[in-house]
Amino acid sequence: MKKNESFNALFRWKQIGLICFSILYSCIVQGQSVGDYAASGNMTWSSGAWQVCTTAGSWSGATNTSTPPTSLTNVWILTGQTV
Repeated sequence: MKKNESFNALFRWKQIGLICFSILYSCIVQGQSVGDYAASGNMTWSSGAWQVCTTAGSWSGATNTSTPPTSLTNVWILTGQTV
């Protein structure tokens, strides 16, 4: 095998590895998880209507609650909202 062919083969394997890593990483990271909280607008932490995620990766079908999130809960505050 010539030196140039060896380099091309190594480069190809690096590309394949990077593609596989990207696919696996994108499958793991979904965004919202079930149980995550989202602010429903401009509000205070303790007195406001929160939304709780019920479908991973989507706020569609989220339920409303007046119970504020704990320090162990993921919280999403969208651009333009103030909490």
